[in-house]
Parts: sequence; C-alpha cells; structure tokens
Amino acid sequence: MSILPEPLHQPYVDLRQMLDAMQAIAQPALMAPSSLHTSALQKSFQAIQQHFQQQILATSAELELPSLVQSVQTEINRNLRLLSTDVAFLQSARQVATQQQRLQQVCDRLTKLLEFCDGVLQG
Repeated sequence: MSILPEPLHQPYVDLRQMLDAMQAIAQPALMAPSSLHTSALQKSFQAIQQHFQQQILATSAELELPSLVQSVQTEINRNLRLLSTDVAFLQSARQVATQQQRLQQVCDRLTKLLEFCDGVLQG
C-alpha cells in the first residue's frame, strides 16, 4: 500500500520517467563528453521542473498529505533547484575536466531524485 494519495500516483510515475529520460541524456556523455547536448539536457530539466510544479505541487496543495510525502516533496523541490544550478554550471563550463565534473554532479543529483521518487511510489 502506497503512502501516496491516488491523485499524485500517476504524476510521480511520470516524474520518474522524465528523470530517467534526462539521465539517459546525461550518463552516456560521462563516457563520451563530445556526445553531450546541453540544450537537450536543459529542455529535459525544464520539462521536469514544470511538471513537478504544475502536476505535483499544485495537486498537493489541494490534498492532506502524510508528513513523509511532504518531506519527500520538500527534498525533491530542493534537489530540483540544485539541479538547475548544476545544469547552468555545466552549460557554462568550457574545460573538458570541468564539464566532466559538472556532468557527474548532474548524474548524482538525478540518481538522488530517482531514489526519492522510488521511495514515495513504493512507500
């Protein structure tokens, strides 16, 4: 039995799929930096952020959420703000070593976000 209210289940499933898609853009670039498409990464991030705000936070405002779900949403929101910064820094990086470091931060942040989604969906 999920701790997630039914109206939020599908939006979280969608969020998880969007995070997977962004990770599919970012991870291959760790092995081949020349394959990095920062514009695709930025577009993917913007779609995730918009989905989270419009589908999850807006719906949550109308519901009485368990405290664990509220805590997870707060952490997802915080990590999305940090991911925004990571993506911006990645786009501005010019040195290959800096790009690799920034890309690793993006991948780590995406992994953390996926764990939050899994936790709330399976909790």
